[in-house]
Amino acid sequence: MLAHWLLYHLGLQEARTQTTSQERRALAEFAAGASCVVEVGVFEGVTSRILRRAMAPNGVLYCIDPFPTGRIGFSYGLSITNRELRKESNASCRILRNRSLAVAAEWHEPIDLIFIDADHEYAAVRADWNAWKAHVKPGGWIGFHDSQIVGVDPAMGPVQVVREIVSVEPDYSVATVVDSLTVLRRGA
Repeated sequence: MLAHWLLYHLGLQEARTQTTSQERRALAEFAAGASCVVEVGVFEGVTSRILRRAMAPNGVLYCIDPFPTGRIGFSYGLSITNRELRKESNASCRILRNRSLAVAAEWHEPIDLIFIDADHEYAAVRADWNAWKAHVKPGGWIGFHDSQIVGVDPAMGPVQVVREIVSVEPDYSVATVVDSLTVLRRGA
């Protein structure tokens, strides 16, 4: 990780992402003009930067990730994310260095778009869904990464949770599927 961090800061490597360019483009379309966007699981801030660019100028992007530290007490991911986010001046951005459920427990703002791409274990994805779904505005969007079987293990949490939502929660419907990304819409 140290080598990547150094090469990134020297301009010899890009920030890493696990989203495809098509997935990032789709997320930007759903974030267009949004006033409140939440990203759960940030990694190195590539998707965060794209979301921030697409939002309303007076919007706020909340980036939620615990950003664990390494052996020397430094978070390489947080350092890279901060630099990625400084590449965009649109909207404001708040990094919430915490676990998703802890943030959701104190949350009170209606959300236009939430992108869930954190822990992929079934119980964790289900817990994120249960904690955040009520905060999404009617007509708002919920994106799940790695939720479609495109080189993805069908037993992964996002795949299972999205299938369950679509089959048992009539207020949520599939808006689009792009590569492994599913975006749901909350009904009005």
